[in-house]
Amino acid sequence: MSAGQAELDLGMGGQRGSAPLPITSSRAAHLWDALCQAYRLLGFDEVADDVFRGLVCARIIEPTSKIDSGRVLDETGVAAPSYPTLNRRLPLYAKDAFRQRPSAACAAHADLGPATLVLYDVTTLYFETDAGDGFPGARIFQGTASGASNYRRVAHRRDGTPVDGAGI
Repeated sequence: MSAGQAELDLGMGGQRGSAPLPITSSRAAHLWDALCQAYRLLGFDEVADDVFRGLVCARIIEPTSKIDSGRVLDETGVAAPSYPTLNRRLPLYAKDAFRQRPSAACAAHADLGPATLVLYDVTTLYFETDAGDGFPGARIFQGTASGASNYRRVAHRRDGTPVDGAGI
């Protein structure tokens, strides 16, 4: 309110509270909608299910573990699949037959032609440093940078079939 401005009387009477109203829920609709649109543009909606989409989008929002991806989705305001559902689906997602489908969708979206698509998985980087990053609550480690703890290269042809190291 501006100085000298009176409170708007809505004629509702009753008690006035000095405490702010509680937030009962929130939804990061713009973020979620943008991620889902990118997911559709890549063609992933044609090759995978909603559980896979939840895992992918949650890990884009915050790189985290599979169990914590549910928390990320909940905080985003999206219904998260249960942990037992994730555990049932992950063996399917790990099979070459499934993994070829998103790879083929990426290659088709990029219009690679006969070229090879090389994907790098560097989702769990681990660094040690003797100085903090300036964020509150940041942990300080002793030592030097140790590199990636999980580093994998996967190459696929346009049709999604994997390429061995000699074919790259």
